[in-house]
Amino acid sequence: MAAGNLSLSHGVGAIYWVGSMQAARGRSLGLAISRALTNAAFCRGAGARTLQSTAMAEQMYRQVGYE
Repeated sequence: MAAGNLSLSHGVGAIYWVGSMQAARGRSLGLAISRALTNAAFCRGAGARTLQSTAMAEQMYRQVGYE
């Protein structure tokens, strides 16, 4: 019902395409996936992480710690 993508290269974890199906929205699945991908990046040795957000998801990414 929700998914995301983590790409690792040169010590940077890039998070892309986090989303959930319409029926699953409002359950914090995007937040859980974003946290899991961020933690996975650091566990795999990333010294930094990056993502591009839509305006709709900006508040959620701030909760994870992105600026």
